[in-house]
This record gives sequence, C-alpha cells and structure tokens, in this order.
Amino acid sequence: MLPSVIEECEKKGIVSGDKGAKCIFVDGDKVPLIIVKSDGGYNYDSTDLACIKYRIQTLKANRIIYITDLG
Repeated sequence: MLPSVIEECEKKGIVSGDKGAKCIFVDGDKVPLIIVKSDGGYNYDSTDLACIKYRIQTLKANRIIYITDLG
C-alpha cells in the first residue's frame, strides 16, 4: 500500500522535496511529515498514512484516534 499512498499524495500536489526526502509540510508546523526518506525508505509517517487509508476505506472506520508523543 505504501507506494500507492505516496503516489496519491503526489497527485494531490501536497508533496515537496527536502534534501532528497519526500515531505508534506503543514502550515504553522516547522517539522514536515516525511513520507519517503532520502534513501528511498519508508518510516512511521508513511505507514501511518497507509493505515489511516486502510482503516477508513477497508474497515469503514468512522472514528480514529491517534495518540502520539515526542519520543
């Protein structure tokens, strides 16, 4: 699912490059959502996006709560 999620974000025009990585910048936030690392690998940001898409489209979730930390 990861490549298709990245492609979908790119088609929507929300992906920017930053030092070789593919990122989504959010207004008012200094730290981007890194969806593809500069070495081409994926990380938690990209897997979280894929999980959200799966839970909404496949599992038909009507509420999703994510709890995160700075760790």
